[in-house]
Amino acid sequence: MLTGTLLVIFWIFTYLLNLSVYPFGGDSSEIATSMATWGLSHPPGYPLQNLLGNILVKIAPFFNVYQKTSFFSAIFTLLTVIILASILSLFIKRKQFILLSLIYFLTLFPVWLYGIVPEVFSLALFIVSCQIYYILKFEKTKLLKYFYLFLFFTGLGVSQHHVFIMFIPGYLYILFRKIKIKLNLSIFLKSAVFIFLGFLPYLYAPIVSYLNTPMDIENAKSIDGFIRLILRSSYGTFTAYSGATPNIANQLINMLSTFVFIIKDIKPLGIIIIIFGLVYLYKKIRHLFTFFIISILGLLYFYFISNFNLSGSFSMGTFERFLVFLYLILIMIFAFGTAYIYEILVINIKKLTDKNFIRTSVLVSFYFLIFILIINSLLTSQATIKTVVKNKIFQNYSYSILNSLPKNSYLFLNSDHGIFLVQAAQLIDKKRPDVVRIPSLIARDYTMAKFKKSNPKVLIPTKEDLSKIPEINYPKNNYFYSDKPISKGVWTPNGLTWRYFPNIEEYRIYEKEIVDSNVEYWTKTYSLSPLSRSEKSIFFLDHIYEIYANQMSFAIDFLLVNGRKTEVRNILDRFLSSLDSQYSYQISYLNFYTLEKQCTKKTDEIFSKLSNRPIRKKSDNNYLIRYTKLCKTTPANTNLQNKGIKQTTQ
Repeated sequence: MLTGTLLVIFWIFTYLLNLSVYPFGGDSSEIATSMATWGLSHPPGYPLQNLLGNILVKIAPFFNVYQKTSFFSAIFTLLTVIILASILSLFIKRKQFILLSLIYFLTLFPVWLYGIVPEVFSLALFIVSCQIYYILKFEKTKLLKYFYLFLFFTGLGVSQHHVFIMFIPGYLYILFRKIKIKLNLSIFLKSAVFIFLGFLPYLYAPIVSYLNTPMDIENAKSIDGFIRLILRSSYGTFTAYSGATPNIANQLINMLSTFVFIIKDIKPLGIIIIIFGLVYLYKKIRHLFTFFIISILGLLYFYFISNFNLSGSFSMGTFERFLVFLYLILIMIFAFGTAYIYEILVINIKKLTDKNFIRTSVLVSFYFLIFILIINSLLTSQATIKTVVKNKIFQNYSYSILNSLPKNSYLFLNSDHGIFLVQAAQLIDKKRPDVVRIPSLIARDYTMAKFKKSNPKVLIPTKEDLSKIPEINYPKNNYFYSDKPISKGVWTPNGLTWRYFPNIEEYRIYEKEIVDSNVEYWTKTYSLSPLSRSEKSIFFLDHIYEIYANQMSFAIDFLLVNGRKTEVRNILDRFLSSLDSQYSYQISYLNFYTLEKQCTKKTDEIFSKLSNRPIRKKSDNNYLIRYTKLCKTTPANTNLQNKGIKQTTQ
């Protein structure tokens, strides 16, 4: 009881008081939108979360939508640690080590971050924790009621996140190790009923699909669409994204990255304590040791086959979230490690001395080490978490896109950040409902039919020729925009988007207006504060800055072609402090000042950053070579830079 109370108090100060006020990156804004519009998120749809989330959003009299959906994550993070306390109490008598371990778990950065923003992981962790608790409780008591509850939460797992499947081999080991269930018709039928009850939330999917929810990728009311939703057929059941292909080198990098994250989040001291926990479990509770090892190997296998491409900040942020399942297992082992080290200290101190002062000093020192570990994790994570709470960058990005569009424009988005954040702006914030978003999955029969029904004025060609959407709609509406060129024709930068014209003659009519508007966007409208060290560790935030830098580089090229050299200089100087770590900004900056034949301390810094990048485009080496010839005239410098250029030709 005391452990639970103290966990709640700690949770209030760390989670409840830090709920995200604005949309967050990744697919968080999509989760928030589906939880507020009776929608279905991307496959597998997360029907359990969307059902409970929509109820919470509708009945909660406090907070805005983003805070309500963040509160959903926070409350299930709390319930997770309470269940973990129950699991550990089955084996560990000294409750202080359970409390300290779970407080430490709450301070781990990915756990904390995805417990204060709208996401699916806290509920998924709660379900996995319940599965582990009830199967271990069944193993201890042999009471069938715990077996049925385990099956119920297994069914719920299907209704939430499929990563729980990686725990099934461990569950089977526990079930068939010693337990002998005498199967009969009654037990079989009850088992089927409890699994079915857990699966029932999936009925939410066809129901809201039938009621024409604005978010329904797979047409869940059809049998085929329902099955595709459950199996994540559009993405690949256990792959990171659609179109991912096996790549052993990348998959091995995933494995290495997993261990790098563990060292960063759990710290070397935490890892040492986990090793002690494994030793204790191997000696004293072998079946639990085996269960944990099987579960860890299952998760590592998932990280391997999911094949995240970790070359960019967006994919790094996506990968980081899935570590919370591994940390769930590691923190339980950590708890055993703390108890075991305490036991070792007590036994050995008694052998070495009978002086209470020495005994007390050693044990207090051990508690102090754990306390330092927790405080270090708390302060390190808190420095980043506090930047998330009221960070408007993600919302500003979507608003900037919508604000740059004339009334009744057509907008086609390809990137997850663009799609999810603009969708949230329109459906939650009711921003610019006049802008027609053309779905990125318009090629699907169901999506096309649904879009045509709600937007009869938009002309849609056959599936085989969807690239002509801008062209055939231009005579009726010449405001067609996208976050990247998607067809033939003339595409010009328009702030954070691109504007379509069918030919160069049509573009010339609007040329001055477009040039002036781009100058306005980048010299006055858009502003970015420099990212702090803590903010840079938020991968999705860094990705938004990357988007700004990429689009700005296109705008700079466009403005240079149109003779707006002075404005380009102003733009580069304006964003120097906020974007100088972004690759495309560095290229634009170095190229411009090389063409201007200006060598400064800052151009040298940018040159050095580019030269030291492990990966860059082969064509961009030309900028480095030109700058070397202009500004690095000594033989030593020239040889050094040429050597650096040779090393990176990817």
